[in-house]
Amino acid sequence: MDPNLVDPDSEVNQRMALYVRVLEKLSIISLNTYKKSPARKLQNVLKAWFEGRRRIKRESFNIITAQDPFVCGIVAYLLAKEFNLPLQLQIHTGVFTPYFWSESLKNKLFVLMAKFLISRADCIRVVSEGIKRYIMETMKLSAPQVSVLPVYVDLDRYLNGKAKVNLHKKYPHFDFIILMACRLFGQKNISLAIRAVRQLSKKYPRLGLLIVGSGPLEGRLKKESEDIRVNVAFESWSDDLVSYYKTADLFLLTSVYEGWARTVIEAMASGTPIIMSDVGLAGEIVENGKNGIVVPVGDEAAVVAAIEDLYRNPKKREMLSKSAYQTIVNLELRYKEKYLKLYEASFRSCIKSE
Repeated sequence: MDPNLVDPDSEVNQRMALYVRVLEKLSIISLNTYKKSPARKLQNVLKAWFEGRRRIKRESFNIITAQDPFVCGIVAYLLAKEFNLPLQLQIHTGVFTPYFWSESLKNKLFVLMAKFLISRADCIRVVSEGIKRYIMETMKLSAPQVSVLPVYVDLDRYLNGKAKVNLHKKYPHFDFIILMACRLFGQKNISLAIRAVRQLSKKYPRLGLLIVGSGPLEGRLKKESEDIRVNVAFESWSDDLVSYYKTADLFLLTSVYEGWARTVIEAMASGTPIIMSDVGLAGEIVENGKNGIVVPVGDEAAVVAAIEDLYRNPKKREMLSKSAYQTIVNLELRYKEKYLKLYEASFRSCIKSE
């Protein structure tokens, strides 16, 4: 689904090229449904299905995998059923969390699609233990059917990277910079961060929030922060965030649900103290009070208190920074070859189950 897949310089394209190293063959159909017209979206789905049939008739494949248990999953399910191939579903978000369900009518439809497809998949790959628990509880699945493997991130790039840009020089009117890097979507709950900064700016007028990203809520978020625009800055998304992580004072994630929360891992590898809501890898890699601060989902008062605590306590920031960095240094999944073996195994186990 990622429109950046066809860009050879994009991170997702390079990640696919890396995966090819351990697979005999990888044939990818890009089903980009970000078009506005519903008719165009349906056309993309049909084109993906016809293209899949054409490729399978022309070449032999051992397995079909879908990036999500929604639209991509439907196309993959139809192809797997027609050609009697094992189906792997990948789940990258908290589809069975109450926040996902309540977010929109579209998400309610997605949950129903996910339940239908998951019950018919041969194996499931998720990106966190939290998602695995939700799926097993909701669908009553056995553990062998669900494997946990996060998305690969070249963490050495952040562990060893050097800052080319200093945010404090770029924004000299900020004496404390809170960084958010994400898509500007509802699930990220960026409005909560803006409200928290509005409260804190009354006491700390030089505290700043830098939001790096793009998305449909950009206009609304800028309007929400108009009264404190001296404390909030927006920048377009960039794949090169090393300088931002390394020169920010704090990384903040306020999402109501997440799959893996890759940016948190990147920030930790950069030695940036983090505050995050209790989603994604919270409780798995991020341990509250040890290498980061975890706050309840949607708890504005807790976010305000956590930011103020780190603002006033540079020694605590330093402790969290060092601990976060060391956590990533010790993380086995940062080793490329080890990760690739696990990636290959996630397919092999599904094929063997047939």
